[in-house]
Amino acid sequence: MKLNDGRITILVNREKTVIELRDDDSSTMIARVELTPEQFSSAMSRLALTECSIEVFPEKYDRVGKVMEHKKFEFKMPIEEDGYNKETAKNLVKLKCPKGWIPELSFSSQGSFFMKDERWWARTIIRRWVKK
Repeated sequence: MKLNDGRITILVNREKTVIELRDDDSSTMIARVELTPEQFSSAMSRLALTECSIEVFPEKYDRVGKVMEHKKFEFKMPIEEDGYNKETAKNLVKLKCPKGWIPELSFSSQGSFFMKDERWWARTIIRRWVKK
């Protein structure tokens, strides 16, 4: 796999060095490497195969080379609800969200719940990653 718009960040401090590899198009972190000062010194001294901590995120590989698309998603709350029930909204949006989209589950903003046609509705943001 090759990234068209790869990015690297290297953060060095006294306790550790952190290297993050990202795909800029999808704003996705692909891998994170952590090195102690001793490991960083060894790696910079051209010693091959320096031991280190590496975390990869394969569950995000399907986003590589894609861009995030997002939009508002509104849905009716059950009639028996009097509005502002975050747990009910979280459960409902998981059921009603269109296939391929990922819903934001916080329901914490001022506009998350509103009245329309004398009925409570909920609003959130849904996201998906599409080819550029």
